[in-house]
Amino acid sequence: MNQGNSNTIDISTEICGIKFPSCIMNASGVRCTTLEELIAIKNSKAGAIVTKSITKELIIGNPEPRYYDFGLGSINSTGLANPGVVKAKEILYELRYKGNCIDYSKPLIVSLAGMHFMDFILMIEFLKDLEVDMFELNVSCPNIIGNKRLLAYDLLGLENVLSSVTSYVHELCKKGFKAKIGLKLPPYQPYEIEEVAKMIKRYRIDFITTINSGFGLVIDKQKTAIKPNKGRGGLGGSCIKPIALANIQQFHELLDIPIIGVGGISTEEDIFEHILCGASAVQIGTYFQRYGTYVFEWLENDLKRFMAMKRYKSINDFRGKLKNYE
Repeated sequence: MNQGNSNTIDISTEICGIKFPSCIMNASGVRCTTLEELIAIKNSKAGAIVTKSITKELIIGNPEPRYYDFGLGSINSTGLANPGVVKAKEILYELRYKGNCIDYSKPLIVSLAGMHFMDFILMIEFLKDLEVDMFELNVSCPNIIGNKRLLAYDLLGLENVLSSVTSYVHELCKKGFKAKIGLKLPPYQPYEIEEVAKMIKRYRIDFITTINSGFGLVIDKQKTAIKPNKGRGGLGGSCIKPIALANIQQFHELLDIPIIGVGGISTEEDIFEHILCGASAVQIGTYFQRYGTYVFEWLENDLKRFMAMKRYKSINDFRGKLKNYE
């Protein structure tokens, strides 16, 4: 096989029985709030449509400037800015349906953010008739000023969310509800991953997305690069890739569920490394913000050429097959 055979390479994937035409999709957070932004993703080469994290009520977000690209990555403190679940449903209805013709061209992943288990339950209840493929519960946004502790780091609070939400979803499934439930997780230390993995097994979560933004501060000309929270915010981009890979690898060792890898992807080799560590698909954030929807086509073509050079026909040929140093 040579680079001329790249058109025969299959980069599709399957997550929770749902077929994705490409393993590359957008990450919740950037360019995925308005109807126009979601349509652009829908019409691109992205393998799915992932929404901005939705909350019960409208959130204006933190003051500008709240996003800064510094080459090696980005820092943001958007503060979960979104139109709220009522307006979001209107947007998603227009996106999902064309007149009386249902469009299932790509899986729809709806990201939800809440501070309490009832937030998630009420939003799933309100959106359940949209035939969403997957709900990604964002318990790890680092940019809520005044929020003392993320749910993802409060293991008792996280268990309360998982217990309540999975119990509610189990009852919905008896009535034909089919959406899969996943968690968007922050960077963890190894001992934390072990505890969270046990919890995920206990409550039978369908998939995880890891990692959400790290936490840091960027200085630009002796000033903080962003305004909110004294310049502290969520780190994304190339600088967090090693942390993402370590989290993916350990969760893959401990869990038998699909993992969507996110963190530091800007090249085909970055995608390869995420999948090598155990991811079934990847999400793009900083690079997508930087260049727009064309990144999905670029990365797809580059990944196919890379796989052809390595003599891999599909991502299943190397997924989770990272070797230890000998």
